Amino acid sequence: MLDALDPEALDEVLLCDERGRLLGSALVDPKSPVPVRLYSRKEQALDAELLRTRLGQAIDWRQTVVAPGCTGYRLVFSESDGLPGLIVDRFGKAVAMQCTMRHYVAHGQFIFELLREQIGSIEAAVIEQEGTRSLLGGVSESTAATYQLNDIEMGADLLSGPKTGAFLDQRENYLAARNWAERICPGGRALDLYSSSGGFALHLARAAKQVEAVDSSPGSVRTIGENAKRNGVENVRPIQSDVKQFLRGLGQARRQYDCVVADPPAFAKSNQQKKEAERAYY
Repeated sequence: MLDALDPEALDEVLLCDERGRLLGSALVDPKSPVPVRLYSRKEQALDAELLRTRLGQAIDWRQTVVAPGCTGYRLVFSESDGLPGLIVDRFGKAVAMQCTMRHYVAHGQFIFELLREQIGSIEAAVIEQEGTRSLLGGVSESTAATYQLNDIEMGADLLSGPKTGAFLDQRENYLAARNWAERICPGGRALDLYSSSGGFALHLARAAKQVEAVDSSPGSVRTIGENAKRNGVENVRPIQSDVKQFLRGLGQARRQYDCVVADPPAFAKSNQQKKEAERAYY
């Protein structure tokens, strides 16, 4: 099966400048936000051999830079790993693939088999295209995954969770926040705003006496509680509330905290939303 990838099934083109000089090889997908993506500076097919090589390089690099025992991290990051339009996040024994080029969707099972070949513990995969997620055939049919983020065990639903299942981009910042809390307010009160799955809250709980984790999503609040229970943490209190309303209530009640973490969403998706975003951040 690993040799079944037919390069002719991919919509590949050669890019040239106005003088006809070769710029490189690219994938084409008219429905993609970036319809043409360069993957090589020479004439080269994105075939099974190249796909295997670049996946292997990505995996080797993550094994170098990701802390031992951490099983929640970005495994493949599009152009950064020479696979434009493909993102793969690892959640323990499962992976989530996000495709913005249709070619990866057509060969999703092939990519999954390569990942299982090189990371023996992978048992399930979810693939996403144009906002729709589906389960790939594999050992496991469950889309609920658990993974280690630093020394905290977290849970994610790969079909309905945010991003590819959960946010993995704050791994180092979680440790930094806990380090500062241990130094400046050990045994104090901490507040985690826009908590999502409770990453900051659970890390702060190792240093603070009490942590309040605020998020407007009922699903996020439920996940925070589940993650706290999963780690035997009893000093995290999930709160479902609009953060701005919650903060106004704090001002009126004159409640204070020793440590506050705010990780708000992107309020500005375009330049036209700049003024509105500035007010929201304020």
